[in-house]
Amino acid sequence: MKRNTAVRWFCGFSLYEDTPDHSYFGKLRKRVETEKLIDIFNQVIAGLVEADGLLAKVAIHDADNLSVEDLKLRKNIERQIAMAKEQLARAQEELAKNRPDKAIIRFALSWLHAQLAVKFAGL
Repeated sequence: MKRNTAVRWFCGFSLYEDTPDHSYFGKLRKRVETEKLIDIFNQVIAGLVEADGLLAKVAIHDADNLSVEDLKLRKNIERQIAMAKEQLARAQEELAKNRPDKAIIRFALSWLHAQLAVKFAGL
């Protein structure tokens, strides 16, 4: 933990703050019980999945409501929106298969395609 800044951030430690040694988390796990930690972890994952899904849906909504006159540009935008919607559907399929890690990737791709549509519109 002393050298890993991502872990320091996740655990709430600043870069210059002393951190507990490696045995702290093993002791914590014994006190809290593994089942409770798994439950907390699953709640965090569910929150991330929900947030990523919402970001993708909002981005698609924004892209869907673009007003572009240029027909060639409009086709590129529509293609990106279609790809965004396809990735969103695939994310939902991954969730149905209980694969939140893959769903998060699909949500990110959905968001990215929607953002590309907005960028193509010059907004």
